[in-house]
Amino acid sequence: MSDSVPFAEDPEDTYDAIMYATFSALKKYGYAELSIQRIASELNFSKSTLYHHFSDKDDLLLSFFNFLLDELEQFCKSSSTNEPKKELLDFVDVLLDEGITQKEQSAKGEILAAYIELRSQAIHDTKYRERITRTDKRFVKQIAVIIDAGIDKGVFQPVEPEETAEFILAILNGILMQGSTRKRAPFQQLRQNLIEYIQTELFVESATRS
Repeated sequence: MSDSVPFAEDPEDTYDAIMYATFSALKKYGYAELSIQRIASELNFSKSTLYHHFSDKDDLLLSFFNFLLDELEQFCKSSSTNEPKKELLDFVDVLLDEGITQKEQSAKGEILAAYIELRSQAIHDTKYRERITRTDKRFVKQIAVIIDAGIDKGVFQPVEPEETAEFILAILNGILMQGSTRKRAPFQQLRQNLIEYIQTELFVESATRS
């Protein structure tokens, strides 16, 4: 899995610069208070520059959400399944970055917070819902492939890979929501509980000892 994060380097072109400015403005003002002017001010651009690329704020924010999810998918992408146990725990580590709960969020934490804030728009907006569904399906497939490889290698219990992957992703998203929206959420405890579930219910040797 990648060690780099989106926006870690200077934007390479105008589109990337707009994406970075949207990310920066979203951190400052939140979704409800975001405007084209505030995004443009992050770049010292005129609003007309943004309207040259996007029809309105909704178009820009949906494009940013697509960009963010593409980057998040790449960030979580596994290079191989030679070590299924490590790959699955690495996936958990990537999405449950403790930086999301810190007052001064880490770069990963800020990205995950933006992901959670924009994900909530899927409640009312079908375009957001369709896009997040696509990402969730990709994450489920990725986790299921890891589980299937672990079963083949004899290091995972013979569970149903896709059903187990759906369950793990649901828990991951729930912990992320708690960590980013609840005051003093037991983030580390919940994260450890998930890891212990994986180790005791999925990993063969842990289940054998219990």
